[in-house]
Amino acid sequence: TFSAQYGVRIGDLMRHFAKVMAVGLNVIGIVLLSGCVKVGVDMTVAPDGSSSATMLMGIDKNLEEMGEATSNPFADLAKGPDAKRWKVREYTEGNWKMVEAVGKAAPGEKLFTDEDAPKLTVRTGQHRLTTRYTLTLQAAMPEGIGEAPAAEGDEQMAKLMGAMMGSMEFKFALTGPGQVVATTGATTGPGRAEWNLGVKDLSGKAMPDFKVTTELVNWTNLGRLADQIAAGGTMYDAGIRLADAVDRRLLPNPPANIRAKDKLSAADYQALLEIIERLDEQLSPEAVTAVLEKTGLSDEDVTSAKVQAAHARLMEADLQGLVEKSASVAAVQAIAGK
Repeated sequence: TFSAQYGVRIGDLMRHFAKVMAVGLNVIGIVLLSGCVKVGVDMTVAPDGSSSATMLMGIDKNLEEMGEATSNPFADLAKGPDAKRWKVREYTEGNWKMVEAVGKAAPGEKLFTDEDAPKLTVRTGQHRLTTRYTLTLQAAMPEGIGEAPAAEGDEQMAKLMGAMMGSMEFKFALTGPGQVVATTGATTGPGRAEWNLGVKDLSGKAMPDFKVTTELVNWTNLGRLADQIAAGGTMYDAGIRLADAVDRRLLPNPPANIRAKDKLSAADYQALLEIIERLDEQLSPEAVTAVLEKTGLSDEDVTSAKVQAAHARLMEADLQGLVEKSASVAAVQAIAGK
């Protein structure tokens, strides 16, 4: 199986620990063990669907000397059906003995061909202003998680191994194109989500749902819309405004295959940009986002009639001089016509 093939066994000292270490190679993430052993796996999906991964295992030399010599856990990646996609090397970094495997797969290819390997599914959806990517990782719970470590009669060693295993921290990470818009984990960077788990979090439980949705601006569509707005002769900086509004997720962004009669026109998007400008004059960025969400103006299915009616009402509303909280309420009421 994949777990057995790429599992890590660190001499007699880490007996039964191989099953636990295999988790680090069965998922996308980073494993740290009491500063003595570390295993990292990082995967990135590019806009064209290609993927890359770097797997890293480090063993403190002092720990290695306490047990027998360890073999390269990634050696099998450099041969067999996966060899053309992986390169493996060993090196020393300070007091660490490191083993690194770097893999690349073209669009439509898999980094791993083993049936027991984790399965990364990437779904792509075209929207009016962006391309949306949904990455889902399916990884089976490896055997051995939560089992008490055995030390063959050595109670003190068993306690040591138990403490080391108990302190393990698992950080699973997935990175997609653009910015994170939804995830079951925590956003830690552009397009990147992580899940921090310990052995106790996994013991006797199913693996968590690893999922992240990212969006990458479709500059061709955005530029075309900016040109259409600028052609009206009253908003020559439409491109800059659109880019800012998309980055703040303030504009409706329906699927590209929406029915023609339901699509917002360039005039509708201009009206929305003018609404955002008016709100920005009185409210904080967070308050502006809240107002647009509460009024439904940033919803994917907002209609042209609703946008134009809100624009007409808000342009006539008096928000000047109100404190921010009151201005937020006034803005919502003005848009709603109350």
